[in-house]
Amino acid sequence: MDSVAINIDEISIPRNHKASSMIDSQLHECVTQDNIEAFKSLVQTHSVEKLLTPTENSLLHVAVNYGSDRVTSYLAETFPSLITTQNSQEDTVLHLAARRGKYSHIIKSLAQSNPSLMRKANTKGNTPLHDAVIDGNGKLAIFLASNDPEVAYYNNKNGRSPLYLAVEKGNKNGILDDLLKLGASIPIYREDGDALPKGKSPVHAAIERRDIGDHIVCTDQ
Repeated sequence: MDSVAINIDEISIPRNHKASSMIDSQLHECVTQDNIEAFKSLVQTHSVEKLLTPTENSLLHVAVNYGSDRVTSYLAETFPSLITTQNSQEDTVLHLAARRGKYSHIIKSLAQSNPSLMRKANTKGNTPLHDAVIDGNGKLAIFLASNDPEVAYYNNKNGRSPLYLAVEKGNKNGILDDLLKLGASIPIYREDGDALPKGKSPVHAAIERRDIGDHIVCTDQ
């Protein structure tokens, strides 16, 4: 395995490694440098959907991770199945964009053309909105919440919603204020009919932080 590929992922064996191939160093370099011309030439000799990093990131995951918009756009258009692919941690490309602070026209397009991505949870139960709030990616957080407001109240496996986390983070980058302005209603059931798990409310977070200002704001909703 080339050291270049190992640098971006934890070392692990993909669950479906027998049916997949590792992303070689040349392709990886083209993606990270957003060299679309060289990438198109190289990618023609590969089964793109089967190319993975050690932690099962697809080429599209890698492109989004590095903010390589030209390669991202090409892959999304040419190999649309990659858009909903999840890695070993069940992260979608939106999860990586949220955690890496990425926000661009192509990221917006991916989310809008595949709205199910906004509700997909990873192994921690985090949606991309959870991760955007946790990492202070305000622009993407507000974009995601404005397109699907109810996700602001979805609990992860620790019983915390994005709105709760926004309070817990002390309104980092003004995300809490922006989320509250969207005026989402608290859902009782998910789309699949299952009841949403009970968790801590944003008011609980405000009390735990002893942040009276946020407590007042949340109770007014």
